[in-house]
Amino acid sequence: MSQEEQFDIVDENNKLTGEIRPKSEVHEKGLWHRASHVWVIDSDYRILVGKRAKTKKSRPSLWDITAGGHIDTGEDATVSAAREMEEELGLTIHPQDLQLLFITKESNKADKNGYTENVFQHVYSLHADIKPNEKDLWRIRDYRVRENYALIITRALVRFNKK
Repeated sequence: MSQEEQFDIVDENNKLTGEIRPKSEVHEKGLWHRASHVWVIDSDYRILVGKRAKTKKSRPSLWDITAGGHIDTGEDATVSAAREMEEELGLTIHPQDLQLLFITKESNKADKNGYTENVFQHVYSLHADIKPNEKDLWRIRDYRVRENYALIITRALVRFNKK
């Protein structure tokens, strides 16, 4: 049996508290923690997005970021983002290839599963031309992201999830 993921707990200002808690407790109690996200943007400034599995507790079957996940205890956000690219897309990248776009504070209260997400998202971009495998649920969406990454990314996800 695999051991449950452990997360560093942060305060409402994204400062480490020194506490470490298991993932289940973090979400049951709505404790603040960190995650990393990567947006892959191709040479035509399009975003590679994926459809979340039906079995996910949070936002099942919706279009989402290229790769991302929680930052493990003691892990650097950039290293976490590179790890997620390997785990989710099978791509080995160097953390220095990632560009930090912004850190955002997200608070989603308990859903029907009792899942509460209070998280600081470390959002990175990776400029690369990746061709999704036909059988995968990854698609390149034709949304240009030159000027305002945060606004366009947010609007793109809203549009994808309404379809």
